[in-house]
Amino acid sequence: GGLSTIGVEQAKGAELAVKQINETGGVIGGKPGVLGRPVKLLLEDTESKVATGLAKAKKLVERDKVHILNGIIMSSISMAIQGYIKEKKTPFINSGSGNEEIVHPPHCGRYFFKGTYGNPQVVLAAQYGAKKHGGRWYFIADNYSWGYNCTKFFKQAIQRVAKLEVLGEDFPPFNSDNYAPYITKIKAANPDGVAIGVCGGGYARFIKQARQMGLKTFFHHNFYSRPDVKAAGDAALGMTAGTNFLIENPNVPRSKKFAEDFKAFTGDYPGGSGADGFNSIEVICKAIHEAGSTDPEKIVDALENISFKDGIITPVYQFRKCDHMATFAVYTTEVVKDSKYQYDSKLIEEAKEPDQLITPCGKTGCEESMKKG
Repeated sequence: GGLSTIGVEQAKGAELAVKQINETGGVIGGKPGVLGRPVKLLLEDTESKVATGLAKAKKLVERDKVHILNGIIMSSISMAIQGYIKEKKTPFINSGSGNEEIVHPPHCGRYFFKGTYGNPQVVLAAQYGAKKHGGRWYFIADNYSWGYNCTKFFKQAIQRVAKLEVLGEDFPPFNSDNYAPYITKIKAANPDGVAIGVCGGGYARFIKQARQMGLKTFFHHNFYSRPDVKAAGDAALGMTAGTNFLIENPNVPRSKKFAEDFKAFTGDYPGGSGADGFNSIEVICKAIHEAGSTDPEKIVDALENISFKDGIITPVYQFRKCDHMATFAVYTTEVVKDSKYQYDSKLIEEAKEPDQLITPCGKTGCEESMKKG
């Protein structure tokens, strides 16, 4: 579907993690596999469609008898599956949706875990641009729940460091081919910065079309996507973006080794989606190993208590017990050309308070749905 650039990379990360665990035990250590058994990965394509995604989830649970579900990028598909897994009591780690609404009522629940960062976290990277360039911003994002959610939190993040003036906001259809009408409006507004929440094929198309039309304004994208930046080419240079993954991260020693392994496996270096796919499989396998069982209740208990200190993304990976949202370090990066990586995300700064926009535990409204039974 429209999110294939992200989805394919995420799937490759998952495949690599399964390969390593089945060959050597990977991060689990000891014997190959988990609990003396090989890990079996079944891949299905949602085609970026809610009905298709839900049907594929039902097939995996009811026909294939999987022990746990993983993946999904579009939050609307995730929400549909979350309603289903509550009934089936099947654990599900979402490793691709940025919309934090998936961990709010009525979607949160004991069997669901949000394994990648959400908009309240990653938008903090926009604060760098606001401090450097000013508070007059134009917002453009996809016309569905993630895009609106992204824009809402962009504004909150910028307001904390600058006097925000919203010069305009547009929500073009997801995966649009022509962004010229919106770019014309942005040029006329002459903002200090453009906050971008456009994903899928539109990620690269918007950036390329904007630069081709002579828009030289500072760009900040919600998240760094290596495949999409490569598709945009030099038009993306100088753009900043948020991420939780760095190929070379002094605080996460395994990140560079993972990147080299990913390149050997796929022919290219990973971005955040590949890292999320790999990380989620490692987390799942560690939880099953620590649970000593594939019983869903024991897997959920292990995930709630996991403290993963040897991962590839963040120094300590864990889930909040109040809503099962993973917490991360958040990095502001700039797209640069690199002789080794071709296009890379150069670290500018790390957010000092990565939880400043997250709903505090005790106020999530998810407490009852987290209980057993």
